[in-house]
Amino acid sequence: ADEEQLDALVQAELRSRIGALFAAPARRAWEQALVARISSARGREGRVPTASSAHSLSPPLSFLPWPSPSQVEGGGWGLYAQGRAEPGSVVALYQGAVYDTRDLETLASKVVWGNGYLIARAGGWFLDGLPRGASKALWDEARVRERKRTGTTVHTEEENPWAVGHYANHPPKGKRDNVAIYALDLTPEHLEEIGREWVPNVNHRAPEDGGAEGIHTVVFVALRPIAPGEEIFLNYNIDHSSGGGAKPHWYHDMPQRRGVLACTPICA
Repeated sequence: ADEEQLDALVQAELRSRIGALFAAPARRAWEQALVARISSARGREGRVPTASSAHSLSPPLSFLPWPSPSQVEGGGWGLYAQGRAEPGSVVALYQGAVYDTRDLETLASKVVWGNGYLIARAGGWFLDGLPRGASKALWDEARVRERKRTGTTVHTEEENPWAVGHYANHPPKGKRDNVAIYALDLTPEHLEEIGREWVPNVNHRAPEDGGAEGIHTVVFVALRPIAPGEEIFLNYNIDHSSGGGAKPHWYHDMPQRRGVLACTPICA
């Protein structure tokens, strides 16, 4: 009972913090910051944010995630802090389609293999954040269906600067994770309060086909203060004990932090 009460409090706090990101004052602030970011980056594509870039953030905004090439060797693009993220603050959301255990056949045949963006979270839910190939096709199909069903277009990273969790890399040796992913369950009422278009997930299985009415997603939360210009790292916690093959060459095991809900990227 105590754990359930604690989880309810955490869920309510996360919903409140996400809602604040898309309330009018914060939205105006991050829209202005994105304009300044684009202007300052012309001719320097992939520029990493510096401490001075925080000055383009106006209250109530003190942090904004910034995708840019990773400092991890072979890491492709990564995610950085524009401004300072305080412990417990929402750092990013994770865009993509949401699957449940009834969709395992679809996952196995179209999604899993070679997909380093698939997250398995508590409750039997799977989030696929791979932004290309069959994963993107299924995600786009689900978004079109959601728009026809509700009249709402669910925004992707092009319109929603917080829907960039898929850029976060596993920390290289010598570094520690500075964010964790927490499971978040949103009812239709919660989605309406936040703004349905700003929650970057759609269920693969439609409600009329027995799918969930709400969204079972994850949130990236700061574990400690994250300084301006610092790269954001997530412990991928890859589990290959069930025969998933060798771990990637860049991966190394890290201690699992106490109190962090089980949310594991299952393929890489």
